[in-house]
Amino acid sequence: MRDLIQFVRSSHDYSAQQAGIVLSPVGIALALLMPVAGIWAMKFDPRKVIAEGLLLTSVSMPWMLRISLYADFSTVVWMRVFQFVGIPLISIPISTLAHVGMRQQDNNQVSGISNFVRNLGGAIGVSFLVSYLTRHQQSSRIDLVAHRHRGNVFFDRFMAGLQRSAVPTGESASDSSGHALAQIQQLVDAQASEIAFMSAFFVLGVIVAFPIPLPFLMKRPSVEDLAASHG
Repeated sequence: MRDLIQFVRSSHDYSAQQAGIVLSPVGIALALLMPVAGIWAMKFDPRKVIAEGLLLTSVSMPWMLRISLYADFSTVVWMRVFQFVGIPLISIPISTLAHVGMRQQDNNQVSGISNFVRNLGGAIGVSFLVSYLTRHQQSSRIDLVAHRHRGNVFFDRFMAGLQRSAVPTGESASDSSGHALAQIQQLVDAQASEIAFMSAFFVLGVIVAFPIPLPFLMKRPSVEDLAASHG
């Protein structure tokens, strides 16, 4: 989340408040979907609800490949909302299944273990994602910089255009050259971040798709077990 906010801010010149407004509708969507997920977990097989949530989350990741430096406000908002639609369908039924067959006096222990595993998995996932983004951004930047050098016709033309745009401001030739290089560096960094995020979303989509069959390894709870777990 933090890396995506930073990407949105850097690519669209948003302030921290504006970037937060872009991503805030996700909280509204989660608040509306949580009760729905709870009802579905009671009325339907929780294992199927979890599988559907994983499937929706996995499908939403390739859709995030549409993210770019020129994505508008509504595009980013709807991409994030769609990305989180499946989360309540995963978390609520998992909590339900964790309490099935457990004695009421053991609920605190079950909740503690469940929260510990969730936090541990989240920490491992965030660490993996941050490391992957950093390494992929660096490698992408190296590949991009390899094609931006003096002697490359397209680079020389682009560089000359940036320098000419600085002439009306009264800058000297050396200052305009330095500012042009700084602008090119900023553009390369933004493009490397875009490539890294696109690759990360694709990898996450594949990773989330693998656990889809796993919920069916658990025993299907009866209606009485579900009622007791919610009680």
